[in-house]
Amino acid sequence: MKVIKKILISLLVLGSFSLASSSDMFLLENAKADFDGKNGEIFIGTPIKIIKDIDDKMVLVEISGVSFGDELYSSKGKALLVAKKDGSFVEKNKASELGFVKVEAKIEKSYLTKNVKEVWEEYEEFYYDMCTSCHAGHRAVTHTMLEWEAILQTMKGFAQLNDKEENYILRYLKANSKDGFYEKRAD
Repeated sequence: MKVIKKILISLLVLGSFSLASSSDMFLLENAKADFDGKNGEIFIGTPIKIIKDIDDKMVLVEISGVSFGDELYSSKGKALLVAKKDGSFVEKNKASELGFVKVEAKIEKSYLTKNVKEVWEEYEEFYYDMCTSCHAGHRAVTHTMLEWEAILQTMKGFAQLNDKEENYILRYLKANSKDGFYEKRAD
Protein backbone atom coordinates (compact mmCIF):
# COMPACT_ATOMS: atom_id res chain seq x y z
CA MET A 1 0.00 0.00 0.00
CA LYS A 2 2.86 2.39 0.81
CA VAL A 3 4.40 1.70 -2.60
CA ILE A 4 1.14 2.61 -4.33
CA LYS A 5 0.90 5.85 -2.32
CA LYS A 6 4.48 6.76 -3.27
CA ILE A 7 3.77 6.09 -6.93
CA LEU A 8 0.59 8.19 -6.85
CA ILE A 9 2.32 11.05 -5.07
CA SER A 10 5.20 10.88 -7.56
CA LEU A 11 2.77 10.97 -10.48
CA LEU A 12 0.96 13.98 -9.00
CA VAL A 13 4.21 15.86 -8.44
CA LEU A 14 5.50 15.03 -11.92
CA GLY A 15 2.13 15.94 -13.40
CA SER A 16 2.26 19.40 -11.84
CA PHE A 17 5.60 20.03 -13.57
CA SER A 18 4.61 18.54 -16.92
CA LEU A 19 3.32 21.85 -18.30
CA ALA A 20 6.50 23.67 -17.39
CA SER A 21 8.74 21.04 -18.95
CA SER A 22 6.82 20.85 -22.22
CA SER A 23 8.09 22.82 -25.18
CA ASP A 24 5.64 21.72 -27.87
CA MET A 25 2.61 23.79 -26.96
CA PHE A 26 0.29 25.85 -29.13
CA LEU A 27 -2.24 28.63 -28.55
CA LEU A 28 -5.87 27.53 -28.75
CA GLU A 29 -6.99 31.09 -29.44
CA ASN A 30 -5.60 34.61 -29.45
CA ALA A 31 -4.18 35.34 -25.99
CA LYS A 32 -3.60 38.58 -24.12
CA ALA A 33 0.06 38.72 -23.17
CA ASP A 34 2.33 40.68 -20.87
CA PHE A 35 5.66 41.32 -22.60
CA ASP A 36 7.77 42.52 -19.66
CA GLY A 37 5.17 45.07 -18.59
CA LYS A 38 3.94 45.90 -22.10
CA ASN A 39 0.49 44.75 -23.17
CA GLY A 40 0.19 42.62 -26.25
CA GLU A 41 -1.40 39.64 -27.92
CA ILE A 42 -0.14 36.32 -29.23
CA PHE A 43 -2.18 34.81 -32.04
CA ILE A 44 -3.86 31.44 -32.42
CA GLY A 45 -1.74 28.46 -33.41
CA THR A 46 1.57 30.08 -32.47
CA PRO A 47 4.11 27.51 -31.26
CA ILE A 48 4.99 28.20 -27.63
CA LYS A 49 7.93 27.15 -25.49
CA ILE A 50 7.10 27.02 -21.78
CA ILE A 51 9.82 28.61 -19.65
CA LYS A 52 8.21 28.27 -16.22
CA ASP A 53 4.97 28.22 -14.28
CA ILE A 54 4.31 31.54 -12.56
CA ASP A 55 1.31 30.40 -10.51
CA ASP A 56 -1.83 28.26 -10.93
CA LYS A 57 -3.14 30.38 -13.80
CA MET A 58 -0.14 32.03 -15.47
CA VAL A 59 2.95 30.78 -17.27
CA LEU A 60 6.05 32.43 -18.72
CA VAL A 61 6.49 31.47 -22.38
CA GLU A 62 8.91 32.09 -25.21
CA ILE A 63 7.90 32.73 -28.80
CA SER A 64 10.08 33.49 -31.77
CA GLY A 65 9.75 35.25 -35.06
CA VAL A 66 10.93 38.18 -37.14
CA SER A 67 10.47 41.59 -35.56
CA PHE A 68 9.06 44.57 -37.44
CA GLY A 69 8.49 47.24 -34.79
CA ASP A 70 5.52 46.25 -32.63
CA GLU A 71 4.72 43.16 -34.73
CA LEU A 72 6.30 39.71 -34.73
CA TYR A 73 5.94 37.54 -37.85
CA SER A 74 6.72 33.93 -38.67
CA SER A 75 9.15 35.00 -41.43
CA LYS A 76 10.79 38.03 -43.05
CA GLY A 77 8.08 37.94 -45.70
CA LYS A 78 5.53 39.09 -43.10
CA ALA A 79 3.20 36.33 -44.23
CA LEU A 80 1.89 35.25 -40.83
CA LEU A 81 1.51 37.48 -37.76
CA VAL A 82 2.62 35.79 -34.53
CA ALA A 83 2.23 38.59 -31.96
CA LYS A 84 1.73 42.32 -31.42
CA LYS A 85 2.58 44.50 -28.45
CA ASP A 86 2.61 48.09 -27.26
CA GLY A 87 6.12 49.09 -28.25
CA SER A 88 8.85 47.50 -30.31
CA PHE A 89 10.00 43.89 -29.94
CA VAL A 90 13.58 45.04 -30.54
CA GLU A 91 15.41 47.50 -28.30
CA LYS A 92 15.93 50.96 -29.84
CA ASN A 93 19.69 50.53 -30.09
CA LYS A 94 19.12 47.32 -32.06
CA ALA A 95 16.27 48.63 -34.22
CA SER A 96 18.32 48.45 -37.39
CA GLU A 97 18.96 44.77 -36.76
CA LEU A 98 15.50 43.61 -37.78
CA GLY A 99 15.53 39.88 -37.79
CA PHE A 100 14.79 36.70 -35.91
CA VAL A 101 14.16 37.24 -32.19
CA LYS A 102 12.98 35.25 -29.20
CA VAL A 103 10.70 37.05 -26.76
CA GLU A 104 9.16 36.15 -23.43
CA ALA A 105 5.61 36.83 -22.30
CA LYS A 106 3.23 35.93 -19.50
CA ILE A 107 -0.04 34.33 -20.58
CA GLU A 108 -2.84 32.28 -19.04
CA LYS A 109 -2.25 28.52 -19.08
CA SER A 110 -5.82 27.95 -20.24
CA TYR A 111 -4.82 29.16 -23.73
CA LEU A 112 -2.31 26.32 -24.22
CA THR A 113 -2.62 22.86 -25.72
CA LYS A 114 -0.23 20.15 -26.83
CA ASN A 115 -2.64 19.02 -29.54
CA VAL A 116 -2.16 21.20 -32.63
CA LYS A 117 -5.10 19.49 -34.37
CA GLU A 118 -7.37 20.75 -31.56
CA VAL A 119 -6.33 24.32 -32.42
CA TRP A 120 -7.45 24.08 -36.03
CA GLU A 121 -10.45 21.69 -35.87
CA GLU A 122 -13.14 24.32 -36.40
CA TYR A 123 -11.03 26.28 -38.89
CA GLU A 124 -10.40 23.19 -40.99
CA GLU A 125 -14.09 22.25 -40.94
CA PHE A 126 -15.07 25.78 -42.03
CA TYR A 127 -12.47 25.73 -44.80
CA TYR A 128 -13.73 22.42 -46.22
CA ASP A 129 -17.39 23.48 -45.83
CA MET A 130 -16.79 26.70 -47.76
CA CYS A 131 -14.28 25.48 -50.31
CA THR A 132 -15.64 22.10 -51.37
CA SER A 133 -19.04 23.16 -52.61
CA CYS A 134 -17.57 23.67 -56.11
CA HIS A 135 -14.38 21.59 -56.12
CA ALA A 136 -12.25 19.26 -54.02
CA GLY A 137 -10.46 21.00 -51.16
CA HIS A 138 -6.68 20.99 -51.18
CA ARG A 139 -4.80 20.08 -48.01
CA ALA A 140 -3.24 23.19 -46.48
CA VAL A 141 0.26 21.71 -46.74
CA THR A 142 0.05 21.55 -50.55
CA HIS A 143 0.73 25.30 -50.94
CA THR A 144 2.92 27.99 -49.39
CA MET A 145 1.55 30.93 -47.42
CA LEU A 146 1.83 33.29 -50.38
CA GLU A 147 0.19 30.79 -52.72
CA TRP A 148 -2.74 30.43 -50.33
CA GLU A 149 -3.12 34.18 -50.13
CA ALA A 150 -3.32 34.42 -53.93
CA ILE A 151 -5.66 31.43 -54.24
CA LEU A 152 -8.02 32.76 -51.60
CA GLN A 153 -8.08 36.19 -53.27
CA THR A 154 -9.35 34.59 -56.48
CA MET A 155 -11.83 32.29 -54.74
CA LYS A 156 -13.35 34.48 -51.99
CA GLY A 157 -15.93 35.97 -54.33
CA PHE A 158 -17.14 32.53 -55.41
CA ALA A 159 -17.33 31.40 -51.79
CA GLN A 160 -19.00 34.70 -50.82
CA LEU A 161 -16.68 35.23 -47.86
CA ASN A 162 -16.77 38.42 -45.85
CA ASP A 163 -13.49 39.89 -44.54
CA LYS A 164 -13.76 38.13 -41.17
CA GLU A 165 -14.36 34.73 -42.80
CA GLU A 166 -11.53 35.32 -45.27
CA ASN A 167 -9.08 36.12 -42.45
CA TYR A 168 -10.32 33.10 -40.49
CA ILE A 169 -9.66 30.67 -43.35
CA LEU A 170 -6.42 32.38 -44.36
CA ARG A 171 -4.94 32.04 -40.83
CA TYR A 172 -5.64 28.29 -40.90
CA LEU A 173 -4.22 27.84 -44.39
CA LYS A 174 -1.07 29.86 -43.77
CA ALA A 175 -0.31 28.29 -40.39
CA ASN A 176 -0.66 24.81 -41.85
CA SER A 177 0.93 25.52 -45.24
CA LYS A 178 4.15 24.12 -46.69
CA ASP A 179 6.12 26.94 -45.05
CA GLY A 180 3.79 27.42 -42.08
CA PHE A 181 4.36 27.00 -38.34
CA TYR A 182 4.57 23.27 -38.16
CA GLU A 183 6.99 20.64 -39.36
CA LYS A 184 5.63 18.53 -42.16
CA ARG A 185 3.15 16.13 -40.66
CA ALA A 186 0.40 13.86 -41.89
CA ASP A 187 -2.96 15.63 -41.68
